[in-house]
Amino acid sequence: MTDEARIAEVLEALRMELRRQGRAAIAAQAAAEACLEMLQRPPAPAAAAAKDEAWVNPLLPALDALERVRQHAEKVANAPAVPGGWLQRLRRARSEDEATGLAARVLLLAEQFESALRDAGLAPARPARGDPFDAAVHRAVGRVPGPAETVVEVVRSGYRYRDRLVREADVIVGEDS
Repeated sequence: MTDEARIAEVLEALRMELRRQGRAAIAAQAAAEACLEMLQRPPAPAAAAAKDEAWVNPLLPALDALERVRQHAEKVANAPAVPGGWLQRLRRARSEDEATGLAARVLLLAEQFESALRDAGLAPARPARGDPFDAAVHRAVGRVPGPAETVVEVVRSGYRYRDRLVREADVIVGEDS
């Protein structure tokens, strides 16, 4: 093989390598442009919803605690009068009035807080006793004898944010014994 033939062969190999690298460079440039376009595009609705509801999840434990306090306050507010004679009732009257007043204020605070959250798009999803169990919105955390596949007790409320389930309600479900 002559020197000219070897030079032609090397030049041809170099030309082919430059074409291959050129295609790779064009592909890399197209990928980079696509990434930039994606970053500049407004977020997709699902990503926007996840970002929008980022404030909800840290609130849920506080809402659970408030719900337990509210349930206790309802028991205090609806408690029957103190049993016993007039002297016993007289001795407990002040503390009972204070407890009933405190319970009423807690119930009012809970209602105001839940109302503000509803206005922001967050609403409790509390099933009632006797509602049919629905695995799409309820999580069974226990089973007890009772009407089959119905909610016997609500352990923890679920929550919806703008018509999207954020957390399912934890419930105890009845089953035939």
